[in-house]
Amino acid sequence: MQMICKFCSQEMADGVTFCPNCGAAVAQDPAPAPVEEAPAFTSEQFNPNPSPAPEEVQPKKKRPGIAIAVIAVVAVLALVAVLNWSAILGASVKAFGSPQDYMVFTETKQLLNAGDSLIGTVNAPSDGAGIDQSFKLWFPEDSYLASVISEDITFNMNTHMKGNLLKYVFDIRYGEEALLSLECCGDTDTQDLYFGIKELNEKYLYIKGENETAVDPDSFVLSEQDQEQLAELLGDCFKTFVNSFDNVTKEDNSYVVNGVEQGCTVLSLHVTEAELSDALKEVLVMLKDNKALKELTVRHSSEEDYTKLCDSIDKALESLEDAAKYLDGDTDILTYNSYVNGKHEIIGRDLVIDGEDIFSYKTAKDGNTTHSQFSLSTITLNGEMTDKNGTLNGMYSLLVNNKDCGSLTVSDLNTEAFSGEIRLIPTGDLLSAFDLDLGSSGALVATLSKDSNTYSVKTSAQFNEETLLGLDYTMTLLEGKDIPDITLPSKEQTVDGTDTLEVAKWCYEWTIDPLVEKLKNANLPEELLSGLKSTLLSTRLGYLEDTPYYEEAMAEYLKELFGDYGDIYGDYGDDPYYGDFGDFEDDPYYGDFGDFEDDPYYGDFGDFEDDPYYGDFGDFEDDPYYGDYDDMFGL
Repeated sequence: MQMICKFCSQEMADGVTFCPNCGAAVAQDPAPAPVEEAPAFTSEQFNPNPSPAPEEVQPKKKRPGIAIAVIAVVAVLALVAVLNWSAILGASVKAFGSPQDYMVFTETKQLLNAGDSLIGTVNAPSDGAGIDQSFKLWFPEDSYLASVISEDITFNMNTHMKGNLLKYVFDIRYGEEALLSLECCGDTDTQDLYFGIKELNEKYLYIKGENETAVDPDSFVLSEQDQEQLAELLGDCFKTFVNSFDNVTKEDNSYVVNGVEQGCTVLSLHVTEAELSDALKEVLVMLKDNKALKELTVRHSSEEDYTKLCDSIDKALESLEDAAKYLDGDTDILTYNSYVNGKHEIIGRDLVIDGEDIFSYKTAKDGNTTHSQFSLSTITLNGEMTDKNGTLNGMYSLLVNNKDCGSLTVSDLNTEAFSGEIRLIPTGDLLSAFDLDLGSSGALVATLSKDSNTYSVKTSAQFNEETLLGLDYTMTLLEGKDIPDITLPSKEQTVDGTDTLEVAKWCYEWTIDPLVEKLKNANLPEELLSGLKSTLLSTRLGYLEDTPYYEEAMAEYLKELFGDYGDIYGDYGDDPYYGDFGDFEDDPYYGDFGDFEDDPYYGDFGDFEDDPYYGDFGDFEDDPYYGDYDDMFGL
């Protein structure tokens, strides 16, 4: 006879002592004798390696069973080593900890695991390292779009560090021709910063490191200390939030996904408006006194900014206090459920706000196959994924408002080797939402590959197995000799980036027309050229407001939009009709507009019966022009 593990729902052979899947102990002992109420849960229960209590000094005595005792201790330690410590630990938490304690334990564990993975991807490169990334939009040579846009459009992002010099470059290219190149470089020792757009102005804005507006390039880097303190801060926020409630419930239950039943522990939290407000106040109060937040803010900004942050927290607390008397303390505004397996991993969540389902997901394991259902508002993904030696294969259906809108297929996906394929096949219901009609033969395909230190994701839109367009992403990790040299601009190449008029002059001197002409020679479509020029003129205008260059820049922008009419709009003072518009009393037509009774046409408009053309308008058949209008409109 087979048993079922109450922690992970895995089937087990009869008579086993521990679950082979999660390592939890199988309860086979007779019912325990009544015991006193367990003590409140403390954080020490989570410590897998607690410090031993100090031993009392005792005189040495010979113990006849010492050898047996040592063997027993070693056996117990060996057993703990091979078993899943998390399962044993969590079992004690479930038995003795409060529901709040268990929710904090499971949520914080998952939050920090996710944070470690995320934080590791956002670090800037260290000394002697770099990252080159690019997105390339392309069209097949024989496609219609290729005849309009003949070259690939590429977005490049490059980040390099060499010694104490750091450089960021973002450029947009049409074929091999650069449309725009934004460059930021700096010295991490002096904190000097340079910013330039070489296609528009050869000079760089220079911000000296001692200036208050200087940007420390190191502020982009998350050190190991940062990561630890950020993890501590996130954990403190969640613990404070959850521990402010006393209505967390916990029960053993199960659910079914794609016909597979999954046992779990359900942790539920129901919150009213007043309770939510009180919880947020406790979090804000905690943040004001949080050491990790202060150190992070000061290290990446300043003491002054930390003071401003504390002032903002005080204002938020005042707002919550003012709103407290209007809040509902009887009706739940938020309901949150988390589903936890025997390994104390969260395998599902539900969130309902003000009676509306925000999102929900649940997973169920059947051997190497994980069945999943994820819902976000009206969108639902439902399917299964099989993991075989780190390689994933599976398929999910896509539903929108309960309508079948396509499928998502994963083939031979291996994230460690960075290989495999993901394919989205939409149905007519999904495509119609985007005014597309590709039937069931359209597909979006993403292929992952890796070559040495270069990672690639090639995405294409296909119809009848033919590619309509493609978007390729590549990321190359650089080290050592592959890092290009970094040279900071000379004094002659810079302008003072802290001087408002100097910055305005730098913007006003953008060489927009030569850039547009160069791109025109590269056969860039006329519509794209016009849009690019208007965008640049508009962007420049935003930086020139309240400067002596604004009026001329506005005139140039309006002329680009309205052609010759831009002269009229740009300088009303030179317009011969300006006075008439500005002072209607001086306009010879003012009386007619102001006093319709003096208008010779007033009677006609006011009394259509007196209008000689009234019959024509009222009866088109009698209008001599009616036939012409018929022909014009195809009537």
